[in-house]
Order: sequence, then C-alpha cells, then structure tokens
Amino acid sequence: EALKTLQEQQQQGTAKAKERLAQAASSYRDAVRLDPALDDARANLELTQKLKREIERLEQVLAGRRMVYVLEE
Repeated sequence: EALKTLQEQQQQGTAKAKERLAQAASSYRDAVRLDPALDDARANLELTQKLKREIERLEQVLAGRRMVYVLEE
C-alpha cells in the first residue's frame, strides 16, 4: 500500500512538472516568435524540451521498476 501511494505521488509530481514545463515552453516560444534575437529565451526553450524528455525517460524507468515490483509480489 505504501509503495502504491509513493508511485501515485511520483506520477502526480511528474505530471505537474511536465505541465509547468509545457507552460514555460509556450512562453519562451512566444518570446522567440516576437523577437528571434532573444538568445536566452531560445536557450530556455531548448532546456524545457530537454527536461521534458528526461522526465519521460525517468517515467519509463519507473514504469519498468513498477512492473518488477508487481511481478515480485
């Protein structure tokens, strides 16, 4: 039961992080569209995309671990 609760909290946390990254990416994308010379906004946009991919990779790792826990129970 505790493991299930921890997994749910992790899922909620990653979902919230991805939502905030999407909002930030949208803002940076708008800024770059308005002024293509904004190098910081472009770099931050790239960073949000990298972070999103990293979160998705970690979700896959955690999903694999959850399957192992289920199989071991």
